[in-house]
Amino acid sequence: MLEVERIDVFYGLVPALSAVSLRVDAGETVCLLGPNGAGKTTTVRSILGLLRPRAGRIRFHDVDITGRAPHETVALGLSLAPEGRLLFPEMSVEENLELGASTPRARGRAHETKDRVYALFPRLDARRRQAAGTLSGGEQQMVTIGRALMAGPELLILDEPSLGLSPLLVQELFRVLRTLNEQGMSILVVEQNVVQALGISHRAYVLESGKVVMEGTSDELRRSDTIRQSYLGM
Repeated sequence: MLEVERIDVFYGLVPALSAVSLRVDAGETVCLLGPNGAGKTTTVRSILGLLRPRAGRIRFHDVDITGRAPHETVALGLSLAPEGRLLFPEMSVEENLELGASTPRARGRAHETKDRVYALFPRLDARRRQAAGTLSGGEQQMVTIGRALMAGPELLILDEPSLGLSPLLVQELFRVLRTLNEQGMSILVVEQNVVQALGISHRAYVLESGKVVMEGTSDELRRSDTIRQSYLGM
């Protein structure tokens, strides 16, 4: 479904990614792991068209989307739940969700998709008229994911979805991601919670200093001594 082929990305003269390659197949959940500053968010921003690689190619369903504008990549079936949530705090939960249905295809299914979001996140259904800025951090993250789903994506990308959440809410969040994948959604998740991410994903990539230093099935990485020592403290 998604192929990232040896992309180089710079911030000015400073290299951020070097020959990064990854793929997400239809029906997969793939996680992108690594420490802060490793290039995970830069990779996501490049896929969505917020950054343009200097070299390499990005393909979605065999269509070259390298450097395409974000509204074009969303229309093709990519959607992002960004790090930091980026909600409109004075707008209601429902208004924030409706902003996600920006493409003609998504607008035509907005009512049906909204019902699906409320089914996934019953808390939001009870708070649909409440200002998003008054919600808890976990509830705001639910709105962020729901807004991304409103676009009707084939591939859902999440950047650090568990950041700042309580352990109980983290479990709930990853339960929802597992449910979405079981329903056929392809997912790429950037995450520092290695245990949870490997628990729901089929394959994983590890980034360090802008390079992919390890890849494999989630079971293989879970058994890796490097992962156990560097990320799991074992």
